[in-house]
Amino acid sequence: MSRDLTKLGGIIQVLFGAAGQFVPGASDVLSTTAATSQGNIFNMASGVLLSIFGFQRSAGLAKGGGLIVGLINAAAGVLVLTNKTNIIPGFQLNSGTPQTIVYFAIAAVGLLSLFIKKK
Repeated sequence: MSRDLTKLGGIIQVLFGAAGQFVPGASDVLSTTAATSQGNIFNMASGVLLSIFGFQRSAGLAKGGGLIVGLINAAAGVLVLTNKTNIIPGFQLNSGTPQTIVYFAIAAVGLLSLFIKKK
């Protein structure tokens, strides 16, 4: 079950980042501030990692990978809430309400994957 959750969460985050990067006008809807390529790439990379962990045969790997990606997304969400979106020079996280919700939703997916029992 944790593998399914990480697969789904990863796919959603990849789609969110890809829409912001490649669909004209989508970044205006998905981020209330000017979306950046780095922020979209962060979403796509984080989503790909989460999905990769979900597609592994090991539930333990899905749980561990989900935890790592979840903590990184939680940190990104806290940085956005505290207006420290450019803490790494040359790298700007996307901000705004929709983006913050995605960061914390993916953090919740990653952290919840630890507690889901296999059926």
